[in-house]
Amino acid sequence: MQGVEVVLHTATLHKPHIATHPHQDFIDTNITGTVNLLEEAVSAGVKSFIFTSSTSVFGRALIPPSGAPAAWITEDVTPIPKNIYGITKLAAEHLCALYAENWGISTLSLRYFTVFGDEIELAPTPDQNYTVEMIYRMSIPSLGANAANWLLALAPDLYLYGALLESAPYIKEDGRIQTWGLGFTSALNDLNNLGLTSTFNAGPMTVRVSGQVF
Repeated sequence: MQGVEVVLHTATLHKPHIATHPHQDFIDTNITGTVNLLEEAVSAGVKSFIFTSSTSVFGRALIPPSGAPAAWITEDVTPIPKNIYGITKLAAEHLCALYAENWGISTLSLRYFTVFGDEIELAPTPDQNYTVEMIYRMSIPSLGANAANWLLALAPDLYLYGALLESAPYIKEDGRIQTWGLGFTSALNDLNNLGLTSTFNAGPMTVRVSGQVF
């Protein structure tokens, strides 16, 4: 890390991994892994350490009060994690705070919330404008779902060559079949190389106080 000024720590075992990984793996990755990075960062004189946490740390605090449609979550809500993922993410937050207090490295833990529409809410409230690149997974829509089909727009050749290949059993020795097959394979490889993700990069986000609407 020599010469590095800012560390953005995103590596983690996620909530879905609860079904496939033992608790010790979460401890080794989310807690011990964070300690190792903090140690290296302090040793190298890194100025800032940004940790990506999760709203899973709130756990049972997300349960709405009786009669309420939802729980209102602010920075004042005490986290009550209910699984190993939330517990280890919260522990990592505390480790970041410990290293900030004892060794002077500036740390920030961001608890990512679910995206609603075209907005994302982060906690703690950002202190200035930042440029954020959002990368997230999208399901494959049905062709008849609606007019706006992101997969059809992103990879039209995949649909084209796939449809043409469906005719292969009926036209048998047609020389175009090989060309269509190569086109389909190329289009599929291009899509797979995207990691089944869709990336959107916009301008600086608008910062506002958590829960305040303008």
